[in-house]
Amino acid sequence: MADKGSNGSAVMTPAEREASSRVSAVGDAETPTKRRRPPVPVIIALVLGLAAAVYGVERYIHGLSYEDSDDAFIDGTVAQVSPRVPGHILEVDVSDNQHVAAGELLCTLDPADFEAALAGAKAALAAAQARAETAAADLAMIRKTAPAEVEKEQGSVAAAEAAQSTAQVRLALAQSMLAQAKARVSAAEAAVEQAQAAAEAAEAEASRAESDLARYQALFDSGGITAAQLDQFTTAATATGANARATQRGVAAAQAQVVEAQAGLQSAQESVRQAESQINESAGKADEARGGLAKARVADERIARAEAQRAQALADVEQSAAAVQQAELNLSYTRIVAPITGTVTKKSIEVGTYARPGQALMAIVSDDKWVVANFKETQLERMRVGQPVAIRIDAYPDLHLHGHIDSMQRGTGSRFSLLPAENATGNYVKVVQRVPVKIVLDDPLPEDRPIALGLSVVPEVKVN
Repeated sequence: MADKGSNGSAVMTPAEREASSRVSAVGDAETPTKRRRPPVPVIIALVLGLAAAVYGVERYIHGLSYEDSDDAFIDGTVAQVSPRVPGHILEVDVSDNQHVAAGELLCTLDPADFEAALAGAKAALAAAQARAETAAADLAMIRKTAPAEVEKEQGSVAAAEAAQSTAQVRLALAQSMLAQAKARVSAAEAAVEQAQAAAEAAEAEASRAESDLARYQALFDSGGITAAQLDQFTTAATATGANARATQRGVAAAQAQVVEAQAGLQSAQESVRQAESQINESAGKADEARGGLAKARVADERIARAEAQRAQALADVEQSAAAVQQAELNLSYTRIVAPITGTVTKKSIEVGTYARPGQALMAIVSDDKWVVANFKETQLERMRVGQPVAIRIDAYPDLHLHGHIDSMQRGTGSRFSLLPAENATGNYVKVVQRVPVKIVLDDPLPEDRPIALGLSVVPEVKVN
């Protein structure tokens, strides 16, 4: 019995091969007209060629209606979670790969410092509001009292001016009395001089009369004259003596009038000084009253100044209110929540970690995903927005999704790379460029098969 070879076919012995050759020869001799069958390899080649032709035709027909690319990946929104204020992590409420909803609490910072800052801002706001109320009350009072102050100061000015006029009248009268007193002094002094002259004349006459009387007395004693004549001379001497004494009394009286006139002059001078003092005093009061009137008349400026103070106080209130709002925001920032609905990835914090603003704590991968396919520029001729797309994910070959073209990037991938190609320098080599095309999924993603960002997909766009 023939042995089987490594390929499973029977291995013939030399005797068997010889017998077989004889049988074949006899058979050939017996049937010379029978056709020979084609060998198996030829048949296999023909079948393979036919299959290749059918496949090629199918791919050609398929290529007329579809465009595909193996340079395509799952993409989506990745929200980086970072704190807005610094602080120690007090609580962590999520774990890696946990699904969270938008607004759900992720972690909490220590709020003690921010609560104290909020209390201080509220106290500053209360103080600013009190200052604003005080400024408003002052403004209302100034607006109410300014007209009355003007009227009062006008009365003070009128009274001061009247007092000044009265003092001027008194001064004029005192000056007139002073002039009269001076005239009386001058007249009295002239009368003294006249009385003194008259007294001197009377004394001379009295002296002459006494001399004559003595001479006539001697003549009488000698009998030269009569007693009647002597009596006549005696009477004349007595009269001249009396006249001399009278003129002396006139001098004293004139001197007394001088003293009286000088006293009147001093009184008139004192009246003039008092009147001048009253004028100066009334002038000072009038100036003061005019100054008060001028100050009262600048009520508009006082009101404007009070309004400016009130506006400043209101601005302080707004600034303090903004500080309170900022403090409240900073306190709210201690509760870090999910910005979008998705899955927590790359969590890098634990309780007690000190977080700084902008530090990446974790990332949230959105549930909404799409495909970014980088098609060759030669494939874009028949592509349009809205065309249907069949999507196959390499990680799940039996999962078939459907979508449509959402948009095409207005620039090739190399144009937006970190180092764009500079085609105007050096030797230029033409390279087929690729353009990112965004494909939106029409089918919901299965919950039991996690679709991670960056997974490779093969999209087929129906372009015809």
